[in-house]
Amino acid sequence: MVATAPTQLLAMSRQLIHELVNAEPAVWPVLLRFLRTRLLDRLLATSPLFQQFDRGERDELIRKFRFLEVAAGTPLVAQGAPTPGLFLLMAGHAEVARDGARVAVLGPGDLFGEMSLLGGDVAGAAVTAHSKCLLLLLPVADFRRLTMTHPQVVAFLSELADQRVQGASDVGHVELL
Repeated sequence: MVATAPTQLLAMSRQLIHELVNAEPAVWPVLLRFLRTRLLDRLLATSPLFQQFDRGERDELIRKFRFLEVAAGTPLVAQGAPTPGLFLLMAGHAEVARDGARVAVLGPGDLFGEMSLLGGDVAGAAVTAHSKCLLLLLPVADFRRLTMTHPQVVAFLSELADQRVQGASDVGHVELL
């Protein structure tokens, strides 16, 4: 990373943070709120999904998402089951598997769940947290309302789904979600 303007940086070691949280447990929720806010701000500024909205619309939309923190190994989407909503991975990595075979690894900024939501079908692949993950989840009902009022979101997600299907065709017609 390179600073593009005069910058002051505060660095704290993990050990110092650990000691601080142990001494003052009330610090932990404050640090988590800061981290969440920082990740959301970066995401809102960089995710193509949110670029289609003005700041007020983005703020309204982001309030509809649920913030999730999950441990490595946590199942997020089950193959053959309805998808709980549209996921946006903020931090960490998740593994996409079809019939037990890994077909993709997702990282920060990646969306998933859109293919089954758009198609109104069950998930064609499983997604499991590969590491500790911070995610946003837009529940199905809110996703449906969003797509009814913002057709540009449907167009964006349809294009993403098409790219995934095309990419999957290169490895044997694997549909991700």
